[in-house]
Amino acid sequence: DRFSPFAVGRLASEMTRFKEVNEVILPELARAMAGSVVDAVTGRLDRAGSGFYGTEATVGGQTSITGLVMANAESIEDGGPDWRRMLADTSFTVSEGAELPASAAYGEGGLTMWGAGDYRSLSGGGGSVEWDGEMAGFHMGVDRRIGDGLVAGLSLSWMEGTFDYVHAGSGGRVEGEHETVTRGVHPYFSWSWAPGSRAWTLFGYGAGEVEIRDDEAEDEKSDSSMKLMASGVETRVLGAEDSFALDVKAEGWMSVFEVEGNGNSIEAVEADTSRLRVALDASYVRRLSGGGVLVPSVELGARRDSGDGETGFGLEAGGGLRASLASGLGFEARGRALLAHEGEMEEWGASGSVSYSPGADREGLSLAVGASRGVGESGVRKLWTEGAASLSQRVSAPRVNAEASYGVDAGGGLLVPYGVMERSGDSNRYRMGTSYELGSSFSLDLEGLSAASSDRPERSLTLRGRLIF
Repeated sequence: DRFSPFAVGRLASEMTRFKEVNEVILPELARAMAGSVVDAVTGRLDRAGSGFYGTEATVGGQTSITGLVMANAESIEDGGPDWRRMLADTSFTVSEGAELPASAAYGEGGLTMWGAGDYRSLSGGGGSVEWDGEMAGFHMGVDRRIGDGLVAGLSLSWMEGTFDYVHAGSGGRVEGEHETVTRGVHPYFSWSWAPGSRAWTLFGYGAGEVEIRDDEAEDEKSDSSMKLMASGVETRVLGAEDSFALDVKAEGWMSVFEVEGNGNSIEAVEADTSRLRVALDASYVRRLSGGGVLVPSVELGARRDSGDGETGFGLEAGGGLRASLASGLGFEARGRALLAHEGEMEEWGASGSVSYSPGADREGLSLAVGASRGVGESGVRKLWTEGAASLSQRVSAPRVNAEASYGVDAGGGLLVPYGVMERSGDSNRYRMGTSYELGSSFSLDLEGLSAASSDRPERSLTLRGRLIF
C-alpha cells in the first residue's frame, strides 16, 4: 500500500537522500560542465586568432592511426582503451582555404568546423555524502570570420557525468550511482583588435536528464537544464620589442543548473555557480652589448569560485630571471609561492640551472646542471584550470639534474654520446647513451638506464628509431 506508514516513511527517506546527493554533486558537476564549454570555445578562438586555416585532427593525443595503436597497445590487449579518457586529447579542425598569414587573421575567412573532447576526474564530499567519478564530453562547432576581427560561431555540446556515491545518513550506509547527461547549444562571438588581443562572450542553454540508482530505491529520473553566460578579455597592455611587456588575461562565467523533480523521489534542486579568474604576465627583454639576452619576468594568477558547493580563492605569484650569453653560457632562476588560499596549505619553490651549448650546429661539448627545492615552476596555469587545491598535490622533493653530451659530425649526420644523472629525494637515475640524427627525418637512439630507489632497482636498455617520409 503506497499510503501505508512504512511506504510513506520509505519515500520520505528516499527524497531526503536523493536531495542531499544532488545538492552535493550537482554544483561541482555544473562547474565542470561550464568550464568544459568555456575551455573548448576559448581553445577554438586561440586557434582562430593564430591565423590557422586548414585541416588537422588528433585522437587520443595521436595524429596517426599507427601512433594511436602503439600508444594504446597494452589497453587493446586488455579489452580496449578507455574512450572517455581519450576524449581529453581528441580534437579536429576543418577549414575552407589554407593557412593564412598573421596579417590576414583579421579579415574575412571561410567556414571552420571544429571539435574538442574533454575528460575530468571529479570527487568530493559534504555532509553525509562522499562521491567520486568522471565527466566526459565532446564539443563540436562551426564559425566564420566576418571582417574587422569579428568571429561568430555556434557550438553544440554533449556532456555526461557518472559518479559513485555513499550516503551515510540516519538510515544507515547506502551506496548508489548518479548519472547526468546534458546536451547544449552555445552561440559565441569574439572581436580581435590586434594580434594576441581579443574580447569574447558566449551564451548557452542545455537540457538533459539526471538519474539516480541506489541499493534502497528504484531507479529515478528527472529532466534537467543548464544556463550559461561567460565573457573574457586578453590583451597586451604594454609592450614593444626589446622592452617591458605586460599581458593580461581575465574571464568570468555564471551558470544555473536546475533539476525539475519528477513528482516522486527526486525533488527540484537548483545549483548556482560562478567563476572569476585573472592572470598577469610581465617581462622585460634586455639586449646585451655582447650579443646576449637578459629576461626578468613576473607572473601573478588569481581564481575565485563562488556560489553553491565548494568555493574558494587562490592567489599565486612567481618570477624568474633568464640569461643567454653570446659565448653559449646560460643560466635561469625561478621562484614561486602560493600567497593565498582558503585553507592552511602552504607551498613555495625555487629552482636554478646553468648550461653551456656549442651553438646552432650542436657540435662540441654541451653541459647543463640544475637544482630545485619545492616546486619552482609556475603554477599559474594550473591554478587557472584546476584551482588552488590542485597545487598541493604536486611532488616537492629536492631535485638535482646534470647532463653532458658531445656532438660530432658523422657522415652528414650528428652523433651525440650523452650521460644524464637525476636525483630526487632517495631516488637516483643514471642514463647513458648515443643518438644519431640525420636531418629532421631520421634519428636512432640507444640508451641504458640504471635507477635505484627505496622501492626497487631498475635497469633497462632501449633502442628507439624515428623515420619521417
